[in-house]
Amino acid sequence: MADNSFVDSDFPPDDTSLIWQDFGDAGGYAPPLGLSWIRPHEMGYWNGQQYRENPTLWGEDGYPHPNGFAQGGLGDCWFLAAASAVAEVPERITGLFSHEELLPQGIARMHFWVKDKWVPINIDTKIPSNQYDYGEIFYRTAFVTPGVDGGWWMPLIEKAYAKLDVNFDNIVGGWGVEGLRTLTGYPTHNVWFGEDTTKEVMEPIHKYWSA
Repeated sequence: MADNSFVDSDFPPDDTSLIWQDFGDAGGYAPPLGLSWIRPHEMGYWNGQQYRENPTLWGEDGYPHPNGFAQGGLGDCWFLAAASAVAEVPERITGLFSHEELLPQGIARMHFWVKDKWVPINIDTKIPSNQYDYGEIFYRTAFVTPGVDGGWWMPLIEKAYAKLDVNFDNIVGGWGVEGLRTLTGYPTHNVWFGEDTTKEVMEPIHKYWSA
């Protein structure tokens, strides 16, 4: 990839996109500072991790899978779980992207449902990463990993969602319904499960799916 690949000046690959440092220490779930920002094709292999020399957006099967990721060092499990749930229907994830594969220009565009409309978010493909030196320099994503099938859609959608929320620190902690609504545009609702609620909610669901 040429050196003139897109670099996002609105969400630059530096500490300002990780956290508002003026607010001080945000606690143990905050993103660490001083990370490397590396594009997928620059990652290479690290300790058996499935980073491919020729990375793809969707992985070897050509469509997003809902599993095969690891969270990493950011407390955004609520968003990753929502994205994984949406990926149970692959078209719902592929439809969020404006392109069908990683672009050689180093740019990605996704859409999120915000205030009753789909909002486009452009990012560069520089991913926050940790550097390791075992006689040779290797990198591994600092936050969510790519899929074991080689797909990079989850790290990109995590970064785009962080940009939507100003920085990565702002997506630490949240509710799954927030992620589901933003990724689908559908109404969402929390259901609190207790002994009575479980019977009330789950029995109709089991009845429906067993019909």
